[in-house]
Amino acid sequence: MGVLFGSEKLVKMTQERPNDVFRLNISESPLSTSKEVFIALSNLSEYYKFITDGNGKLIRHIFESNVRDYQGKTNVNNEIQDTLETPGTEEFWWLNNGVTILASEVAAPGGKELVVHNPEIVNGLQTSSEIHRFYSKNKDRLETEKRDVLIRVIVPESEETRDKIIRATNSQTPIPKSSLRATDQVHRQIEDYLKPRGLYYDRRKNFYKNEGKKPKEIISVPFMSQCLISTLMQKPDFARARPSTLLEDDESYEKLFHKNNGLNAYHIVSLFGREIENTQKTSKKYAATEITDIKFYALYIAACLMTNSLYPGSKNLAELKSNSMTQEIINYSIETSYDLYRNLGGTDKIAKGPKLIEALKLKLREDREL
Repeated sequence: MGVLFGSEKLVKMTQERPNDVFRLNISESPLSTSKEVFIALSNLSEYYKFITDGNGKLIRHIFESNVRDYQGKTNVNNEIQDTLETPGTEEFWWLNNGVTILASEVAAPGGKELVVHNPEIVNGLQTSSEIHRFYSKNKDRLETEKRDVLIRVIVPESEETRDKIIRATNSQTPIPKSSLRATDQVHRQIEDYLKPRGLYYDRRKNFYKNEGKKPKEIISVPFMSQCLISTLMQKPDFARARPSTLLEDDESYEKLFHKNNGLNAYHIVSLFGREIENTQKTSKKYAATEITDIKFYALYIAACLMTNSLYPGSKNLAELKSNSMTQEIINYSIETSYDLYRNLGGTDKIAKGPKLIEALKLKLREDREL
């Protein structure tokens, strides 16, 4: 008799990769506090080979669990590049936090080599990207390179430990909690669902920007969260003023990104949120600050009209189609939000406070009998 798997198990199986075994040459025998943890120095040229495929490209899937993608020309990245280009008397690893790798198994059979199964680089993407960029342009330096990078390889004992390591190793620089949560399984499912529908869920900040996707096609985690807060929680005022507050609250986060929420609901709210935003921009009627202030109110109205309820839920939203929001609904939602917003004062204080959402609900009850 065959074995039956639930939908969650099947999704997880599709996202798993076959056992990848990587080998990393290291400069000296590694320090090991247990058979599950190794700390070592690796020559920069050896680490470059570790993260590079046979075509000279960065092996992107080993960075899948990193909370951010390559951030481009930031001050920190510029400093890393300067250090690589102009070696000083200091060792590279003295000036750099190094790289943290999670693995399903790790061993050091020969003393000066680590055999790493299914590596996930969870911290050190910026460093890795700069190393890859530098040696891709300066291959002649690979043979003469003497400097090392610090490597930590850990086999976490559980998923909980894995998540704690990701959060802890990314706490040196300010990262929104929404970004740290983006490694949760549900966000991978949303990304996979949106991609064939022409939207790119940027759960790792800047990933799709670096892939060359158009800004209007990219849905960031904060934008998705604001769309959900506006519709599922009926709080466009919170979406405008303090979305991170709700995302940091476990109960609210669980409601917004519950594993049983229909994936199409995420597609619908982000698609319609983007359509409303683009309509506002192309109309040339609204200032940038006005667009920011009212777009999530307009999305809330549109969701109410399409579900025929002041309290649209995940199930109702998931049943909508990509063409459910007509131009009439878009225009009514934007104009109604804007008129009430202006009547109340037309400031960001109004957009962030409770008066506008109360006025909108009253108007929907009166005009549309919701």
